[in-house]
Amino acid sequence: MSDVSLSSIHVYPLKSTAGITLDRSYVDLSGLSFDRRFILSDLNGDFISARKYPQLLHFRTALLPDGLHIVAPDGDSITVHIPELFQNYRQVNVWGTEINAQLCGMQFDEWFSNKLDIECQLLYFGDQSERGTPRFPDKPVAFADGYPLLLISEASLTDLSERAGIQFDMRQFRPNIVVDGCDPFAEDGWSSIKIGDVVFDVVKPCTRCVMTTYNPDTLERFAKSEPLKTLATYRRNDKGEVEFGQNIIPRNEGIIQLGDKVELI
Repeated sequence: MSDVSLSSIHVYPLKSTAGITLDRSYVDLSGLSFDRRFILSDLNGDFISARKYPQLLHFRTALLPDGLHIVAPDGDSITVHIPELFQNYRQVNVWGTEINAQLCGMQFDEWFSNKLDIECQLLYFGDQSERGTPRFPDKPVAFADGYPLLLISEASLTDLSERAGIQFDMRQFRPNIVVDGCDPFAEDGWSSIKIGDVVFDVVKPCTRCVMTTYNPDTLERFAKSEPLKTLATYRRNDKGEVEFGQNIIPRNEGIIQLGDKVELI
């Protein structure tokens, strides 16, 4: 493990939109700062995902000291200042879990409704929002699918691309932490690791869905449902689900940055 290091860091402030690549990040108990802290839902409170609306992948965000700047695919933009958000909360459903989420404001709801051509609302994981992970209810998580962070090794992506004969992009798999210097799928065998100031527990493989089949630049689907087709030949679990990457939970808060060594605990 002495040669394994942190090679990239990614946050997705608004769930299902394009990620932001960072040189360093603060890790709190809910994951990387600003990661999946905003979410879109329909008027029934069910969250809106790029699984159904892949155009979300072309919405870009930029972090501000007090909020988020959001740019639509047509170049139009809007800025969210967290101190100015409504103090009203509403339930949003993320994979069967009801979360008390802070309403951002009607101007944001109207902006996104016009851009996506669906009635929707923008919500924030505010001070009154609480959610635990599926297996460890005492461990907090914001609007991520189930766990605070996702880790993938560059070697695992290389292995998958070689097997499929297609060069896949790490953006298809939306990791938070990418590491380099290990064998393909070495992360499957890790129990706990330390990166920078933070210790992480490796708790569960990540099951993959149709979002991985979209080209992040063109939004076109890869032929034959790749990379799921190739993953299914050697990365199925006992339930028949396809796995790629590992969900991890931080034990403590601290800073991680590019080049940090990954220590096996």
